[in-house]
Amino acid sequence: MNNIEVFRNELAGQADKFAAVLGGAAETARFQQIVISAIAASQAAGQDLLAPDVDRGSLLLACLYAAESGLSPDPNRGHCYFIPRRNKRTGKKHVQFQTGYKGLLDLAYRSGKVSAVETGIVYEKDIFNFQRGTDSYLHHKPGVPGKTLGAPTHAWAMAQIPGCRPVFEVVTLEEIEQARKRGGDRAFSPWDSDFAAMARKVPFRRLAKWLPQCDLLQRVVHIEERQEAEFERDNAPRTTLEALRERLAPGAVGGMDVSPGPPGPGGTKGTPAPGAALPEPDAATVELRAKVRREAAAAPPLPEGGLFFNEDAIPDEEAGIKAIKGR
Repeated sequence: MNNIEVFRNELAGQADKFAAVLGGAAETARFQQIVISAIAASQAAGQDLLAPDVDRGSLLLACLYAAESGLSPDPNRGHCYFIPRRNKRTGKKHVQFQTGYKGLLDLAYRSGKVSAVETGIVYEKDIFNFQRGTDSYLHHKPGVPGKTLGAPTHAWAMAQIPGCRPVFEVVTLEEIEQARKRGGDRAFSPWDSDFAAMARKVPFRRLAKWLPQCDLLQRVVHIEERQEAEFERDNAPRTTLEALRERLAPGAVGGMDVSPGPPGPGGTKGTPAPGAALPEPDAATVELRAKVRREAAAAPPLPEGGLFFNEDAIPDEEAGIKAIKGR
């Protein structure tokens, strides 16, 4: 049985969860077949979402997010994508659910609260200006087709809500690039295959937060932002002290081995007998300890008296106020 068939069985084992959001067995079977086809297409393109280094639980969760939003993971439709991203903490790739511009557009119209949506990319040769406030407006006159337009400078999105003035969002090229960096592995990102649509998505996603009663659209945006925040947290550079703590943790390379197994003289596997010397740390642990000491020695000294007031030295409220003002 190949890995596609194994994953098909795993999806079938979660059929009740998918049916709860899709509405029935027929819809669930149809959606799961679309997922299988999308994963097979990604394998053919060189991206294996079923590889051993891909966290399978994150892939199943991404499938459930797609089902809940009602967006198709078929790459030809551009509604949503499954993007693997390497997690430095776990050493595995975690799959993120990521919407496309067309997916957000579909959710906006599906809400019934938006009558029109328009987006655009601004180039250097275009005429573009906008204003915020009570007399807000957005004016974009594209350059002449067929002539050099220059580099992109902005992207914008505008939505018309019945009975209200149009609302819009504008982002700069720098903000678009920041969003692109959060978009996953470069080799298999929709940013590479469809930059224009993904650039239009950036202002539209911001705008979606302010569209009234578009609950599903706003939930999908929240899911994306939460995934991005969790990824940035898990992949933030570790401090030296954090690295040392991880190395000295139970079961770690430089720490005490407390994994299940035959008990040692002290009662737990790897635990020395009472009174016995602790095992010598390895070279990497010794170096981390030395680095922590060097960083502590190089830190600026604390102010005289430490970080806290000596409450016993302040006899009354008036004297306390004077003491605080005098610092």
